[in-house]
Amino acid sequence: MPEFYHKLDFQRRMVLLFLLFVFVFSLLGGFSLAALIAAGFDSLWPWHERSAWLLFNALMLICGVVFIGGIYLILKRRPGVVDLARLVERRHPELKESLSTAVEVIDRCRERQEAPNAIEAALLRQVERDTESINFRRATLPRHFHPALAFVLVLGS
Repeated sequence: MPEFYHKLDFQRRMVLLFLLFVFVFSLLGGFSLAALIAAGFDSLWPWHERSAWLLFNALMLICGVVFIGGIYLILKRRPGVVDLARLVERRHPELKESLSTAVEVIDRCRERQEAPNAIEAALLRQVERDTESINFRRATLPRHFHPALAFVLVLGS
């Protein structure tokens, strides 16, 4: 299997972990914010213990439903290797559509358990040469992700 496919598959797993990380910490931050707002209202208008208990249970139920639904959506719509290959092609237009075509050829050959024909093998070799200098991590992660965002997500939760 060509090296670019291994790199794309690794990045597929990293993007999935990144999405899960951002989702979980955003949910924790949202829950913490809701609890702080509730505590602020409690200092203005004191609640009875039963009301506070019901609010906390409602927040937990909402967070549980959002957590399960969010994890389900992330896992259902997770990016595939072909999707990441297309993203790399958008950021490196010199590849044209050769990377995604090569990934589709590899997937088809793995599915049918057969070796690629001569033209497909030539395409795989050419794509391997063309992608040697590409940093797949930079090409597949969001461009506008700032390291301070990770700090804010952790601090917020």
